[in-house]
Amino acid sequence: MPTWLSVKGYDRLMGARPLGRIIQEHVKKPIAEELLFGRLNNGGAVRVRVEEGRLVFECLEETVPKPREGGETLEEDDSITPEMVNGV
Repeated sequence: MPTWLSVKGYDRLMGARPLGRIIQEHVKKPIAEELLFGRLNNGGAVRVRVEEGRLVFECLEETVPKPREGGETLEEDDSITPEMVNGV
């Protein structure tokens, strides 16, 4: 998907300015529709991929993403600190 975004979201004259509009129109809006009226109205996760030049959204049953290998997860009672965000 990053390649799709870079191709669609870049304009020779405007640079990356159109990127925000592309994300809004092609990613946020379809996911919002699913959240309000579709398969995500009870929550869930979405996997986005590109097939034949188009974005395909796959709604997943799992509501909590699995941590990446070697990654940390937060417990429900943990909070995010500024140090965690800043990598300190």
